[in-house]
Amino acid sequence: MLDVLRALVVFGGALWMSELPGTISQLHVESPGYSVDRKTLESAVKELEREGVVSAEKAKRATERGAEDDVLVKLRDEKVRVELSGDPVISRYFSYFSESWERLRREGWRGA
Repeated sequence: MLDVLRALVVFGGALWMSELPGTISQLHVESPGYSVDRKTLESAVKELEREGVVSAEKAKRATERGAEDDVLVKLRDEKVRVELSGDPVISRYFSYFSESWERLRREGWRGA
């Protein structure tokens, strides 16, 4: 459940259920240390929804192949952002990308 909250905090407060496994894996720069499977995530989201921390609603998600059924998971309690502001996993994630960005800048990457 904590990793679901971390993902929502880092990625703007809303994610599709289908995006959660990859997003959680990204957060743990090296590895989450456990298998991120859909069944476990669905259970975690249901529990967070019961607690009033997130909402989960079935919706159509636009893809390259057209509209697909998915579940949109949204953060409902903004206090979670404050409570996770010092979270070590989130801090390590931002630090990793900050260092990578700085390295690219030093090497002369200019972007588009």
